[in-house]
Formats: sequence, C-alpha cells, structure tokens
Amino acid sequence: MIADLNTLFDVQGKDLEYLTDQFDMFAEVTGQDTSTAIKGVSDLMHKWNIDTEDAPKVLDQLTKAGQMSGISVAELTSELSQNQATLSELGYNTTQSISLLSSFSKEGINSSSVLTGMKTAMAGFAQAGLNGREELAKVVTQIQEASTSTEALSIATETFGARIGAEIVKAF
Repeated sequence: MIADLNTLFDVQGKDLEYLTDQFDMFAEVTGQDTSTAIKGVSDLMHKWNIDTEDAPKVLDQLTKAGQMSGISVAELTSELSQNQATLSELGYNTTQSISLLSSFSKEGINSSSVLTGMKTAMAGFAQAGLNGREELAKVVTQIQEASTSTEALSIATETFGARIGAEIVKAF
C-alpha cells in the first residue's frame, strides 16, 4: 500500500504517512480493499487533474456521497473516471459530478444510462455545429416544462435515444 501511494501520488515522509492513514480510514469506512481504493481514487484524480494535496478532500466527498445516496463508492469512483470527459464537457467539476451521480443513485436512476444518453446528445449537437451545453440546457428545460409525460418522453427520446429517453425524463 505504501509503495502504491508513493508511486501513484508521488509522496514521501510525513505526507506519505498522512495519506496512508487517510486511505486506511477511507477503505474501512467504504468497505473496499485499500489497494483497490488507492488505484480507483488515483485514476479519478489523474483524469480530473486533481492535486495530491486535495486527496483527503476527495476521499471525504466520495465517502459522504456514498453514505448519503447508498451508491457504492467504488462504483461512483469508477463512473467519475470513465465519464470525466463528458461531465467536463457538460461543465461539471469534480464536486458537482460527485453530487450529480450520487443524486441519480439516490433517486434510483441509472447514471450510466443517463451519461450514455448525454454523450449521444452531445455528439449530435457537435455534429450540428451547436454549443452542447446550451443545447442540453434547452432540452432539459423543454423536458421539465412539457405539458404531459408523453411530450417529455418524446423530447428525451429524440435527443438522447429511444433506450434511454425514459431514464432521462426520470432524471430531469
């Protein structure tokens, strides 16, 4: 474990000892194997370009999100890493992304499906030469303001795809 932290986080001495303690507590509270937790959080931090000194903050945010929503912290960490490009393109930072994905989980929404739909929509917007963030905001507003659930589902299906439309409506 110490070797992993030293290699993945480039820390030594007291910083290494402190981070070791932090990851030990994180793994215990979240029910993960410490080495797996270190690897997952390291991947997340590298993809999101988070500095090593912010690792304790990230561990706290992940732990709190897992406790509040019931999502597995390992699953949340993995989804944040896998979907970093999409979430960043949508304008979400790490803290906002943790909150978004954990709120989906709390509401019983399949975040993987929603993010797949968002990727599809963003690709369509880009192909059409449109600003993805602006267009996504417009579509979300249209879904929220739809006069019937059928209308909302139609908008979502057209934008995000037939398989994911209902999950998108539920999310927004």
